[in-house]
Amino acid sequence: ENGMEANPSKFQGILLKGHSNDTVFNIDGTEMKTVDYVKFLGVNIDNNLDFHYHTNTICKKAGAQLRVLQRLSHYLDLPSRLSIFRCFILAHFNYCSLVWNFCGETCSRKIEQIQYRALKFVYNDFISDYNTLLKKANLPTLALARKRAILIEVFKSIHHISPPFMWDLFKTKESTYNLRRKNQLSIIQSNTKRYGSNSLSSCGANLWNTLPENIKMAKTLKDFKQLTDTKADQVRWDRSE
Repeated sequence: ENGMEANPSKFQGILLKGHSNDTVFNIDGTEMKTVDYVKFLGVNIDNNLDFHYHTNTICKKAGAQLRVLQRLSHYLDLPSRLSIFRCFILAHFNYCSLVWNFCGETCSRKIEQIQYRALKFVYNDFISDYNTLLKKANLPTLALARKRAILIEVFKSIHHISPPFMWDLFKTKESTYNLRRKNQLSIIQSNTKRYGSNSLSSCGANLWNTLPENIKMAKTLKDFKQLTDTKADQVRWDRSE
């Protein structure tokens, strides 16, 4: 419609596991074979949708920055070390976490370990445990931060302050009974975990339904963020990674 021509050299093809890797796409007479993963806006999407390749990639990048922090930690003051940690290490684990959240327990523990090691060098504290260092930095675990990010997207979707294509991801459960727990979201039943329960719509609805009513009834996004930050201990967080 816009008179633009396809440029096959910029196209990438990927098929979910279970399909033949010999499949070839044909675009304007140019054949394009499928690959095991594609990089899209900085996120590596693999054909298993387990995001092991992506998490390994960001762990390598964060690990390289961690070694720099380790070498400089004795020459910098605490605010400088914190700035390096947040900008060059933590940023890798926060970028597009909604997409690769379902990376599995093994990968999740791996990135938590990198954050733990980084905080040791930030505070020059090699005795305290992970939770103690997180309190010093006023940070949640990376897994908890990803869950909060999902809940923020659910809130924005329900209140139509996200892009319109997100509005239909979450549906309020309708019931004729006067239930004590209101504002529940419908959970789509699925026969698979990877392509069903491990999806934003399913995981987001599950997490939302565990929230206390006072958090779900927040009037503004700012209030909601503050409540999920300060009252996280009230939430029965799922472990559906």
